[in-house]
Amino acid sequence: MSFMTQRWMARKLSADKTAALLGALCLLAVACNPEKPAAAEADSAPRQKPASAEPAPPPEPAQPPVPAPPPVPAPPACPSYRPSAARGSLREASLAEISGLARSRLGDHYWVHNDSGDEARVYAISRTATWLATYRAAGVPEPTDVEDLALVSRGGRSSIYLGDIGDNERRRSHILVHRFDEPDLTQSPGALSPHRDRTTAKVTTVRLTYADGAHDAEALLIDPAAEAIIIITKAIFSGPRVYVRETFTDGELTLAGEMSPEVTGATLQMVTAADVTASGDYVAIRTYDDAYLFPRAPGQSIPRALLAPACTIHVGPEKQGEALALVDRPGQPPDIATMSEGKVTTLWITEPQ
Repeated sequence: MSFMTQRWMARKLSADKTAALLGALCLLAVACNPEKPAAAEADSAPRQKPASAEPAPPPEPAQPPVPAPPPVPAPPACPSYRPSAARGSLREASLAEISGLARSRLGDHYWVHNDSGDEARVYAISRTATWLATYRAAGVPEPTDVEDLALVSRGGRSSIYLGDIGDNERRRSHILVHRFDEPDLTQSPGALSPHRDRTTAKVTTVRLTYADGAHDAEALLIDPAAEAIIIITKAIFSGPRVYVRETFTDGELTLAGEMSPEVTGATLQMVTAADVTASGDYVAIRTYDDAYLFPRAPGQSIPRALLAPACTIHVGPEKQGEALALVDRPGQPPDIATMSEGKVTTLWITEPQ
């Protein structure tokens, strides 16, 4: 072998060793790419975001569990009532549209009012349906559709609440409830004709809207304890809805619930009136055909009492019954007084047995 050949083989062996060494280094780095340098590979790798100096947000508080619906109360022990008895008939063309009825807290008589088409008036009638007096609500313009009235004693004052709440076409932007002191017939000067208007004391009016749009209604209740306003709609194809305003102030009526057959045990269609006893222990509503009585437990709200099983009470035969009043009987369920629209209308009393 010549000297030149030996020198070439030594160079080749040195190159082979260098290549082998480089190959081993590539395997250890696991990044050898003959087309892309390792430095470029490192530059293209995603860089980790440095840890933020701000503390991690606290965990969200645990949400309370959804409360279970209240149990359906057992049906009440419904009182028995005698057949209705006629106590007298009213034959007055001026009072042919009676739509509301309430028992006086100042005397042995009732207050009534006409449906739409009349002024803002209330009329006193005797317990035998004799027309006694007429009072115009002071400063109240012609109403849209007065459908019910309530009478409540609070703080030594007896007040009448006149509900301009009817809305057959369901398009009113608001409804009104007027409050004024109950006129004391014993203090009226002279024996005035019932046809002659007298004027009530100052009237306070609240303007109300529904949270879910307009509704037709003919039943008004006032809680004797808190002066909350309760309105029951005149539903035709569903259960009547109970709306409440917790204070006697302008504002929105909120839905308390629906008086469906599943809740009340009765199909209540076209509610036309409502009342609560002076003591507050019974609430009642009526339709064109029957009355429905709801016992009220101490401390229970009127809406909660209405959203419970009802006692069906058959009342006097009436062509278009739209008025109802409850009369307290200490230690017993109340008497139920009812009247109807018509040129001749009878005052019916349904008494407990």
